[in-house]
Amino acid sequence: MDKKRGRPMASHDVRVTPEFRDNPDIEKLGRALIAVAISIAQQKEAEEKASMMDSSDSEGAGVT
Repeated sequence: MDKKRGRPMASHDVRVTPEFRDNPDIEKLGRALIAVAISIAQQKEAEEKASMMDSSDSEGAGVT
């Protein structure tokens, strides 16, 4: 009687099927693209800050 609790160790494969439309909602598509662009920019900024922190830590490590 071993009950599994919590999240599974691995997720199941998922298949996404595109749904084509005759008249796509241009405004909704534009908002989605802007959100993706903002997300990518924030991720790059966070990576740059992390690399700057790492480089500044290594420069100051030899000074006592």
